[in-house]
Amino acid sequence: MKTCRCGYALLEMLSILVAVAVLMMLSVEPMRTMLSEIPKTDRDYQTWSVTRKMLRQLRDDVEAASAMRLDETDAQGSTLDLVRASGTVQYRLMDEKAVRMFSPVDGMEPIAVEWALPKNRMQVSLWAESGRPTALEVTTWVEQHRGPRKLKNFEQTSVFFRKSQ
Repeated sequence: MKTCRCGYALLEMLSILVAVAVLMMLSVEPMRTMLSEIPKTDRDYQTWSVTRKMLRQLRDDVEAASAMRLDETDAQGSTLDLVRASGTVQYRLMDEKAVRMFSPVDGMEPIAVEWALPKNRMQVSLWAESGRPTALEVTTWVEQHRGPRKLKNFEQTSVFFRKSQ
């Protein structure tokens, strides 16, 4: 006659507990690293979100521009002038900051908008056809320093074309 064994032996339970304890010890350091990276990643994502908002405004301004001029002689950044029917828009594109200055043609006060872009880097260039600028290329990324290395996160290139010729 067979006897039915209900439950686990003490040795089986102890071996399971030891295995779980070893797995937990091995996973502590990766969990600590992952949890410490969450705030950094969140800040980078917030910077990327603000950069996207700035690029949407820049796209709208470039599409409405009748003329564009890019000045890269300033050591602190680039200056982009866009002539629109409603006025002139000037962008100061610097590392970690972008400023939009709109000067209406009707003589009203200029309107300034500033976007803080921590750890953000930008490169801009104009595309020309027959000597006239027709598009603006903007490359942005969030730069992180990991020891001697520099990492580029959220790198993106956007090209905005003028609609009015």
